[in-house]
Amino acid sequence: MKQYNRILVGYVIGFVFLIGVSTYLLNEYSIHQPQKAYLVEVNRILNSFIQNKEFSEIELSTYKHVKDVNYLSLSAASAKTTDFTEDMELFFSGNSISKEYEYMIKPFYVENELKGYLRFIYDTGEDVYKSKMLFFIICIETVIFLTALTILLYLKRNLLRPFHEISQMPYELAKGHLPESVKESKSRYFGKFVWGLNLLKDSLEEHKMKELQMEKDKKLMILSISHDIKTPLSTIKLYAKALYEDLYDSEEKKHNTARLIDEKADQIEKFVSQIIKTSSTELFDFEVRVGEFYLKSLIDAVQRVYEEKLGLLKIEFIIQPYKNKLLSGDIEKLIDVMDNILQNAIKYGDGKKITFSFEEEDNCQLIRITNTGTPIPPTDFVHIYESFWRGSNAHGKQGNGLGLYICKQLLRKMDGEIFAEAEANNMSFIIVLKKC
Repeated sequence: MKQYNRILVGYVIGFVFLIGVSTYLLNEYSIHQPQKAYLVEVNRILNSFIQNKEFSEIELSTYKHVKDVNYLSLSAASAKTTDFTEDMELFFSGNSISKEYEYMIKPFYVENELKGYLRFIYDTGEDVYKSKMLFFIICIETVIFLTALTILLYLKRNLLRPFHEISQMPYELAKGHLPESVKESKSRYFGKFVWGLNLLKDSLEEHKMKELQMEKDKKLMILSISHDIKTPLSTIKLYAKALYEDLYDSEEKKHNTARLIDEKADQIEKFVSQIIKTSSTELFDFEVRVGEFYLKSLIDAVQRVYEEKLGLLKIEFIIQPYKNKLLSGDIEKLIDVMDNILQNAIKYGDGKKITFSFEEEDNCQLIRITNTGTPIPPTDFVHIYESFWRGSNAHGKQGNGLGLYICKQLLRKMDGEIFAEAEANNMSFIIVLKKC
């Protein structure tokens, strides 16, 4: 921001310097009018004298440039008196004329006979022209200056200042700090961005609170279940010791003790199942916000992300024609679902082609995502939606076996479904969504 302020100050100083240079050059080098209007007036007056065959007084107020006309007759010029000689020198030298005016001497002929000399005193109008030109140049430069300054100030107010205010927020969020929400702006450039940052901050804060609560609940659950397990475990140890030391004198008592050990083991197994179930519930957040959206919005969102990515991987990406139906579901979670499927298609396909095709069935919209390559073996089909399960084709490839499990859970929350189909050289996943 300080550097930008220096640019603004430098711009203002540069403009002042430009005005000074323009004024200097305009005064240093004479700017002549393209048309010398005073010559027209001089010739007009001279012609009137020639037509009248004599010098006579004229109405100078009708002329803009000619200020005075002096006449020196040839007979007077031939006189040799000292006084007249001085007057003649002044006539031709122009020393008696004000410095703001110019002069011009023309011979005066009548019927090809020289009668004398006419001295025209005139104003060229160059000072006025120069002043107008200077004013015009300054006006143009001022307009350019104000326009550029307005743009610079606009950029500072609407782009740089808002960006400067939020520039530290991503770093704070990355460190786990949750600063106060940034004041939302109506700016068309940063309004949505600021809103998104605040939404991210609120989401992180919510997850942090959930994590703390989950940690607390987990500790309470472990304490509770540990206490509950302690009783049947003590009983099992007691019965096992009795059997080991052969304290029972009949087979019936031994069988009864074995049955009790089995019952207590079942209790412990239930507690373990409860721990696994609770941990699984805490691990995945399947909260969805079902709403209405158009199919095109979903496809466009996926296309924006994957069209360039698949192009870089040299994978042909085909989206077949479809009708823009109004659907029911959580569009953000559906983008996650398609992301999982496409990542699998890239990872396990042959890298040649991925196709989106569309069908309608009853009151449902079907989205078929097909990739070329070796399909999943039939023996793996029953397990592909299980958590932490990885197929036989997953060796040497990164993953945790949760993608399709998450997809199925999310779609079921939206009253949707996902199916898999295998062909000779293709693998397809069909997403089923409800139409509104």
